[in-house]
Amino acid sequence: MATPSGALEEGVFRKWYSKQAKKSKLHPNPDDSRHHYNWRGAFRAGAKPDESGHWPSKFKKKGHPRLIIDGKDTRK
Repeated sequence: MATPSGALEEGVFRKWYSKQAKKSKLHPNPDDSRHHYNWRGAFRAGAKPDESGHWPSKFKKKGHPRLIIDGKDTRK
């Protein structure tokens, strides 16, 4: 029986996220509501942190503590 592509992608994502979580000292659950970050979107886009360890702002979700800086939405 073949593995559905969605399940395969989820497995690859989970491995990727686990590695990123360990490196960046993130909560091990990518779906933890405290992230306020679209980790699956970052994964699909091939996003990586910059040299300082900061992940791209475009994947921030509403409620992220640094979503608005100096009155500007950092996702744009």
